[in-house]
Amino acid sequence: MQVDKIDIKIMKEFLTDFIMPPRNAHIRRSFRSLAKSVQIDQHAIRNRIRKLQEQGVIKRWYIAVNPAIFGLKTATLQFFLPANSDKDEIMQKISSSFPNMGFLCNHLEPKLMVILYYRDAKDLDRDIDKLMKITKATYVNKMPKLFTEYGAKLTESDWKIIGSLQEDPWKPYRAISKELKISSKTVKRRVEALAKGGAVYLLADVNMRAVEGIILADLFIFYENRSNINSAVKDKTRLQISEYLGDQLIFFDPNFAPDMDHFGLILSSISKSQEIRKWVSGREGVKQSDISILLDVIPRLKLYKELVEDMIRQQQESTGYIEEYSSSSGFK
Repeated sequence: MQVDKIDIKIMKEFLTDFIMPPRNAHIRRSFRSLAKSVQIDQHAIRNRIRKLQEQGVIKRWYIAVNPAIFGLKTATLQFFLPANSDKDEIMQKISSSFPNMGFLCNHLEPKLMVILYYRDAKDLDRDIDKLMKITKATYVNKMPKLFTEYGAKLTESDWKIIGSLQEDPWKPYRAISKELKISSKTVKRRVEALAKGGAVYLLADVNMRAVEGIILADLFIFYENRSNINSAVKDKTRLQISEYLGDQLIFFDPNFAPDMDHFGLILSSISKSQEIRKWVSGREGVKQSDISILLDVIPRLKLYKELVEDMIRQQQESTGYIEEYSSSSGFK
């Protein structure tokens, strides 16, 4: 699909907030809000989004649930593969072998990123060993956790609302109210509270290969670990990089890891990535920079549905389940 500047602006809004959690806290972001950001009217934004859906760019919308609510932890793993790897076969094996996989990200380079949910370190170590055998990776890098803890206790109504939204994330509050026999006011209040608290996220399953003229990339900046590289130097360098990137910058995660920043980019060509890397590497305090072209983000949608269905089922079997579950998971 060919896109113009307005389509690119809309895609930037989606890629900033709706492609990976936990970036957005507005699960019901209005077309008015999107139209204001893109600077076109609501009717035009609706038509543009509908066209993106019809052309297969936006495959579907779905609700992601914070795994911490289920007592699960998150591991973001980067696997560096041998140059001659059959990535399609490897990705298929990973998708079919790990029911606890949240996302699988494919890069142009011989690299894959896998986001796993797990209960304890022993489970994670076992999964990493299995992934190393499947990928035959030369190196694995453990990235920071994706989600934050969610301390509030979810009610039976909360779970029913989440289950209803999983069927249709854009379902009107009135329809949810009628379905669950809960007032529309309560439904709206609880959805907003769940989103603001980081319990649920509205995400879009985007087929980035269906768009011509847009290339997504991850830029990682590694700073020198020296006493004279203080926060002021980093802030100055971050500002210079952000200004240099301009409209190519989608989002920015400062302190993504110790002495490391993460920039999400949208580029017009692959050659642009090398130009950016060369310029960034010359900034003060930068030890190394790495840029990867992102080809696919594959969510395992079934996982979220299974977790919520299991929670609702256990609630129905025991009215005291949530209190017991919250205590055993360390929530207060």
